[in-house]
Amino acid sequence: MRSLDLGTLLCAVAYLAFGSANNVPTAKTEGVTYHGLHRNQIEAFLGIQYAENTGGENRFRSPIPYKHSNGSIVKAAKPGSACPQDEGLTLIPLYLGNYTDISEDCLRLNVFRPNGTNEGDRLSVMVYIHGGSFYGASKDDPNSQPAGLILNSVANGHPVIQVQLNSRLGVFGFAKSEALRKNALTKLQPAGTLIRYC
Repeated sequence: MRSLDLGTLLCAVAYLAFGSANNVPTAKTEGVTYHGLHRNQIEAFLGIQYAENTGGENRFRSPIPYKHSNGSIVKAAKPGSACPQDEGLTLIPLYLGNYTDISEDCLRLNVFRPNGTNEGDRLSVMVYIHGGSFYGASKDDPNSQPAGLILNSVANGHPVIQVQLNSRLGVFGFAKSEALRKNALTKLQPAGTLIRYC
């Protein structure tokens, strides 16, 4: 059996097979079914894991793509944890969140799409990497929620799908040393790892 890798997940979001059981948004790709939710007149799939836990032995290593098993059902209705940063820090105007749910197991993404998107619809995909000066914030910051953007894109006749992702922050993503260089931990990983697959 084949497992779904990170690249397949991101590149397939624009070509998802859609269904709707009990009015729950459903997306199917490469043998994996995602159950999302309706939020602010759009469909949302939250907290989809795209890399293995970056704690412990993986702390300063390049991210390892997470593989969902063929035939699995993923409940994508909760955003998951923010990446390690100062708890409760708010830095207006960069980010407004008061992040207290923090974990090294944070490399997750959200996918938002217009209501009523059908299989075969060819929508542009926008990848959003949150601000925060590589020090704080999260894909789930209140000032980065895409409902207005997606609704406007539909009204303008050019609907989009938006993918938001968490990325390592501070020393966990930007530490420098010879040992880390040998492990190939580079700037903008895992964000760069995620995007390069497309």
